[in-house]
Amino acid sequence: MDVLATRLWCDRRVDIPLPSNACFGFHDTTGWTFFDLNALHDEYRDAPGSVIEVDFYHANQLLPLDDKEILPLVKRDLATCIPGFAEANIVDHSVIRLPQAVSHFAPGSYRYLLPAVTPLPNLFMSGDWIVNRHGSGPRKKPMSLA
Repeated sequence: MDVLATRLWCDRRVDIPLPSNACFGFHDTTGWTFFDLNALHDEYRDAPGSVIEVDFYHANQLLPLDDKEILPLVKRDLATCIPGFAEANIVDHSVIRLPQAVSHFAPGSYRYLLPAVTPLPNLFMSGDWIVNRHGSGPRKKPMSLA
């Protein structure tokens, strides 16, 4: 699926309770995450303003937009989650468009992923997408809401 990755440099620090945040429900088909890079990357720890990474997944409708159209959408969504972003100004940005860059994990999609074992006896694939399957694998037991 398509990914739109944005990095924003803000003119002030915004208090962000968690360094990593998953979001959905803002767009009909798009989920997104945002990361407080001041908390996660040493190079931004002492920056005067917040440095934020916002990644949109299943972002095919966003890829054709110009950066000037994308930035207000990103700021609006961030301010919905963290009101302090409404007052922050974006002083620099980077937008990267990644068409068909990542796998689309969905219930049952595990069967289409690469196996951990390869034909080479001393080469194995690894990574969290194989280990925990992101909910894409078959369930051992039915889930109950009760």
